[in-house]
Amino acid sequence: MTGMSIASVDGEMSHPLRLETLPSRKVNFHVLSLLLFLSFVERVYAIQSETIDGIYRGTLGKEQIVLEMGVRHVRESGGQDHIVLVGRYFIPRFGGTTELKGDRLQDGSIDLKEHGPYSFSGNEFRLIVVGEQAVGSFWEYDVRPEARPTKQFAVSLTRISRGFDPDLPRGPVSASPADRVYYDLILQFLLKRGREIRVDKQTAYVMQGDARFPGRMPLLTRLPNSRVMAKVNAVLVEELNQRRLLDSGCIMGRRFDHQWDEKNSVTFIGRDILSVVRETRRHCGSNESWVEVLNYDLQTGNQLDLNNLFHMQRQGPELTRQEELPNEAPFLPLVDLYVKYAIALDDECKKIVSRASFMEGPLGLRVYFTREGMVLSPVLYGENRRCADDEIIPYPELRGLINTDSPFKSLLGLIRTRSRVSSLVYVARSLQLVHEGEFSGQDVIPPRVRILQARLKHRLRDLIEGLLNQPGMENKTPREIRRTILRRLRHLGIFEGFKEYGPDYSYGHVLDVSVDMVSQRSDMLAIGLIVDVNWDQDQSMYIFRQQSGRWVNVLAAEVNGYPEVWDAQSSRFNYAVSPPASDGSWFLVTSSVNPHKASAWQHVTYTAWAPGIDGDHPHILVRRTHTIYLAGSDDESHACRIKVRRDGFYVSFVIGFGDYSPADERYIDEYRVTAQGAKRMAVRCRTRNIMGRRVDCSSRQF
Repeated sequence: MTGMSIASVDGEMSHPLRLETLPSRKVNFHVLSLLLFLSFVERVYAIQSETIDGIYRGTLGKEQIVLEMGVRHVRESGGQDHIVLVGRYFIPRFGGTTELKGDRLQDGSIDLKEHGPYSFSGNEFRLIVVGEQAVGSFWEYDVRPEARPTKQFAVSLTRISRGFDPDLPRGPVSASPADRVYYDLILQFLLKRGREIRVDKQTAYVMQGDARFPGRMPLLTRLPNSRVMAKVNAVLVEELNQRRLLDSGCIMGRRFDHQWDEKNSVTFIGRDILSVVRETRRHCGSNESWVEVLNYDLQTGNQLDLNNLFHMQRQGPELTRQEELPNEAPFLPLVDLYVKYAIALDDECKKIVSRASFMEGPLGLRVYFTREGMVLSPVLYGENRRCADDEIIPYPELRGLINTDSPFKSLLGLIRTRSRVSSLVYVARSLQLVHEGEFSGQDVIPPRVRILQARLKHRLRDLIEGLLNQPGMENKTPREIRRTILRRLRHLGIFEGFKEYGPDYSYGHVLDVSVDMVSQRSDMLAIGLIVDVNWDQDQSMYIFRQQSGRWVNVLAAEVNGYPEVWDAQSSRFNYAVSPPASDGSWFLVTSSVNPHKASAWQHVTYTAWAPGIDGDHPHILVRRTHTIYLAGSDDESHACRIKVRRDGFYVSFVIGFGDYSPADERYIDEYRVTAQGAKRMAVRCRTRNIMGRRVDCSSRQF
């Protein structure tokens, strides 16, 4: 038997105890004594550790801090418990919870290091707990590989509760969890309210939220029935508080994920139904969006019971918080309506969006309401999410499905009306309801969205043509025409205003409209239309011409059906219309730099268009794409210069490196245009390479 050393309590090594030199009876005695001693030490350690359990409040340097810590018993594979110290803390100003894990050191102090999936720093607390007080220091480490401590802050804490949940859940799991004080202190932060939004003379609400987190929820400020308003508001506040607590565990301490965002919609159906939809994107580091649907009965203040709404009655479980349509045969007519309005489904998705999939899985459907119709929202997971998105069912389509004895008179009135929402607004709203889950990648555009996007542009073009031909528009200036168009779009609720970069997955809004009189052509208008496409913009150009006393769209220069955002005809757009030839013919030349967020090296596409059999089918005389160098360009829409003549045109743009004169590094492409088409006449290219040497690029395609 080998020798055995026993560490003393103060951490120094005792003299080796050579067991093999002792008689067997003495060996048994010493082994028993050793086991009793170790058992005693473990019990003392456990007792001392348990005395730290609780929630502490105090200061970390100059910051206020709340810290929870205690003992967690971890069951090992051998069946024995292993004791570790765990905890979490937050700084009220930031609100984000950071988890801790550590141990008690031999000198009796506590060492707790930042721990968890979002912690990369190794920062740690070193504390001594005496009674209800904990004092010590906080060491902030460099995040680089050597992880050297860079700052030290004094910590002074007072225990305010002995409540402790060793599982450290992200939110309360019961009405009165042991550590409720920790959650109450997270919520002890003044909420910020937006402006009041009037629904009608007696109904209004505000959006309110915690400035530390992205989540928001409505709060009713006016409702004829004050009792119902108080009841609904209590539920809305509780919903917001639950999200705030969840958010606190997700924002990585002080490191807020700025890509994390939330999209909210609030709809009142008269004073009968309140419908709230929240879509959270990249929540807690997830790459998927999270959609919540909440419907409230404004006559009772309760959650909306679909049994009070439809002829068909739920036979299954009791009402749930986010009620889905029961997977029962009586509800199949609603599934049929969803299938009817779903578009661009491939063979695989047709299996997912079907009666059989609803009855047997994986398709679920939820209900919420907009002004344009009742929305059926799919509940799908994983790759199946790409197959479907929210579809608006116009209210007249619900005739025969809604209970005629329903107490919701406002909804019954919408169903009985003969008028339908304009096709433009319907398409725009359908695009505005697009959720991230439909996309297989941020820049990939699903077929359904491509179809709706083309429809939106065509409906907008038709609206503009109708406005141009209204009485009294004959003598309007381009500026007055633009003002009339924008006023109409604002009234329809689809004008958003231009933003250089919009939020991801944003569709269905007009960002800007331009109106210009075509040079040398008093009978022609060039109208530019910009709509959103995910995080960027899509621009189209429509040439209107007076024919028989009416404005008619004679050429639509638009790009549709593109599979990725990068292929859009972006708002970095330039154009020129040629002077009329001797036979009256003319053509349009456009240029567009591809959508991008950064980098001086991009692509420019230039196109020559001529009128075709109608405005939607122009002749494309030539279309080419080249590399373009944008460094130093203050206006990327004019980075490609266009010069037109009656019989031809040329384009020029920078493609070179360095701080050289633009005239010394331009690519010039020249064409002659005839009735037969466009013929390339010359390519002139002068530039320098990355070493600054002049190179000939006339024959190169960039």
